[in-house]
Amino acid sequence: MQTLKKHKALLLCFVSLFFMAGMCEKDPYVDNVLVQSINLDYSHAGLGVGDELTLTATITPSDATTKSLNWRSHNENVAIVDVIDGNMAVVTAVSPGTAIITATAQDDSGVTATCVITVNKTTQPYEKLQGRWKMNSVNNNGASQSWNINIVGAEEGEDGYNEVFQVTGIMGYDWTSMTMFYNYDEATKTGYVYIPAGNVLAEGVNFGLGGTNDVVTGLVNEEGNLTLNGGLMGTWNDDFTEITFEENKLMYGAIFSGENFTGYTWFNFLNPTMTK
Repeated sequence: MQTLKKHKALLLCFVSLFFMAGMCEKDPYVDNVLVQSINLDYSHAGLGVGDELTLTATITPSDATTKSLNWRSHNENVAIVDVIDGNMAVVTAVSPGTAIITATAQDDSGVTATCVITVNKTTQPYEKLQGRWKMNSVNNNGASQSWNINIVGAEEGEDGYNEVFQVTGIMGYDWTSMTMFYNYDEATKTGYVYIPAGNVLAEGVNFGLGGTNDVVTGLVNEEGNLTLNGGLMGTWNDDFTEITFEENKLMYGAIFSGENFTGYTWFNFLNPTMTK
C-alpha cells in the first residue's frame, strides 16, 4: 500500500508540474497587435523612364507587433520595386504605362496600401522637382538648421499642374504646408520656384498665447520690419538635385491672431537651399 501511495503521489506531482508548465508558456497571440492601417506618402506619382521614387509607409498603430511590409508591383514591365527596409521601398520606372505598387502587412491583418505609378517617356521638370528634400538654412543668430521636407505637386490635368507645389515638413512637422510657385520656360530651358510672403503654412496652432493662432510667412524689409509682401526666388541645378534661393533675405514664420500679428515668430530662415 505504501508503494502504491508513493506512486500516486508522484503521478499527481508530475501532472501538477505539467499543467503549471503549460500555464507558464506564453501564448504568442495574446500580445500580438495587428496593423490597422498603412499610409503611403504617395497615392499617385508620375515618373519618366529611368526615374526613381522612394515610397515610405506609416503604420498604425505605432505599437503594431510586426511593422515590416511586403512590396510588389503588379506590372514589372512598367515599374519595379526594391525594398530598402520593411517600411521603405524604391520604385524604378522601366517603360511607359501604369503599375500599381502594393504594400501589404506581414501579419494576419490583411491590410494593404497602394500607389499608382504612371510612367511617361520623359519627365517634366515639374515632376522631377517633386519628392523628398533636405532644407538647409541658418537662422537670424547664425545657427544652422535642417528639415526633411516633401515637395508635392498636382497630377497632370489637375488644377495647379505646372504652376504650384505644396512644401510640407517645415520645422519638422508634416502638418505644415507652404505654397511654392513654379514656372519653366521650355524655349530657354530656364525656370524658377518662388515662396511668397503672406503664405499661411499652419492654422489653429496653440502656442500658449491664448486661443489658437495661424502661422504666416513674412519677410524683413529694408527698414527691419516684417512685411507680407514679396517672396523668395529659387533656381535649380541641371540634374534637379539642388534648389538655391536668394541670399540675405530673412523669412519668418509669423504668428497671427486673426488678422493681427502677435509680435511673436515661430521660426526664421536665411539663405535656404534644398537638396535631394
